[in-house]
Amino acid sequence: MHLSKEPAEESLTIPSTATGRDAEGPDGPRGPSKAREQQMRSTVHYVGFRSTEDGREYTLRASGTPPRMFVMLIAHEHFVAGQLRYQDGPDLCCAKLTRVLAEETGEPAPDGEFVVTAKELLEYHSSHAAPAVRKRAARS
Repeated sequence: MHLSKEPAEESLTIPSTATGRDAEGPDGPRGPSKAREQQMRSTVHYVGFRSTEDGREYTLRASGTPPRMFVMLIAHEHFVAGQLRYQDGPDLCCAKLTRVLAEETGEPAPDGEFVVTAKELLEYHSSHAAPAVRKRAARS
């Protein structure tokens, strides 16, 4: 059996909400330029994680022009308290980065570290709950 030291990669395509034509937009009457459209259509690659004193740091790479690296931190306390399963960490981080990139207007989000908040954990939890659980939560 051969074990690779390279971390596995997962790819998720980020749907862009800003690629449509906009006559009044900053890209002129014909809509976004080809370079701008390519920048807006990024693919997020999960590179891997590492455990630190503060939590798990998930490394993600967003392709595009230029490619960018991001680190998402989820504090250990969220895993220990049962607020998030370890196997859901990469999905949550990819979802957060997808939102960050989709919200970009003009200036790209800086490469760097982001911390996953308790509010984002609750939103992720409710969006991934079984349909019967979501109905009960909505009635409360």
